[in-house]
Amino acid sequence: MMIVPQLKVRKAALPARYPVGLERAARGRGLMPPLQSHPEHTTYAVLAGEITFYVGADVVPARPGTVVLVRAGVAHTFRIESDCARWRISTNVVSVARFDDLGRALAQPGTMTADDDATVAAIAGANGIRILGSPGHLPTAAAAA
Repeated sequence: MMIVPQLKVRKAALPARYPVGLERAARGRGLMPPLQSHPEHTTYAVLAGEITFYVGADVVPARPGTVVLVRAGVAHTFRIESDCARWRISTNVVSVARFDDLGRALAQPGTMTADDDATVAAIAGANGIRILGSPGHLPTAAAAA
């Protein structure tokens, strides 16, 4: 008689996610990060300067005190409209360090090369963030507005 061990099937646990709130700053009118989507809701609070957010079909001009909520999975980007801007981003991430790395990698998004695109996509992927287009690309619905 042959004894066959029972097979136990386990679902892989999703990685734990941690809340993060980081302050960001940029110098340079017209700078834009790549078009992206996050697996979690993300909140942007403008602290200084002027920023235009492109969130799905919406175009949101923002000044200090404006808070923009981007729902999970929605394509978005933004453009710095003033000489400099400062904002706080709040979301949940798998890796706070990799999320911070992503912010540093996008500090000067206008100068990205093809190699930079691949690096940014890999860093973003650590938190499930999808890069949907290069800097300057808008969500399809916002581009039509």
